[in-house]
Amino acid sequence: MTRYSDYDCLSGRIDLICGPMFSGKSTELIRLVRRFSIAEKRCLVIKWADDQRYSVTGVATHTGEQLEANLACKDLEGAAQVVGMYDVVAIDEGQFFPGLADFCERTANMGKHVIVAALSGKWSREPFPEVAKLMSMCEDVTMLKAVCKRCKNRDAAFSARLTESNSDVEIGGTESYVAVCRKCFHSVSRSGTEKLSAKATNPITDGLTHMDAQAVEQ
Repeated sequence: MTRYSDYDCLSGRIDLICGPMFSGKSTELIRLVRRFSIAEKRCLVIKWADDQRYSVTGVATHTGEQLEANLACKDLEGAAQVVGMYDVVAIDEGQFFPGLADFCERTANMGKHVIVAALSGKWSREPFPEVAKLMSMCEDVTMLKAVCKRCKNRDAAFSARLTESNSDVEIGGTESYVAVCRKCFHSVSRSGTEKLSAKATNPITDGLTHMDAQAVEQ
């Protein structure tokens, strides 16, 4: 078992930034990393290797803001070999990484400041196991919200999928996902079933006119 000094444990911490799609999670991660860089802290930025929507080598937002990543991977064990060289460890798209919670706990107990940006839940509103586990280990959890893409009136706390895939790991942007509020999430599927991928039970487009549906999907 790894042993940690009392000083290391006291100086380390884990901050989790979570929310639905389009809520500004990566934007906040980038802001914090830049802030720590101004303070001359050594920052390790880790991105999910398969997320190449906007940048191959950097953490990028839906609005085009980018921050170069030190490491693009799908396994955090490689990062564990180099975290000792850094003061701050920032992880984007944390929900995809196996072993995320244990990695963050070990790293924080080494005296590092760990920042994770992750989805708060799947498109089905089921939890990502690693993110749910991590929440109980964090000093701070920031829950961000988007604007509901359907009603455009309420805060959106959930992500809804527009495609028919049932995969939990599907990288996508506005062509695949929208952020929705509780009412719009349930506006069609009132039986409690949360399968949003099928067109017949998609609360984002069902019940709208053809022109309205096109506007939402854009």
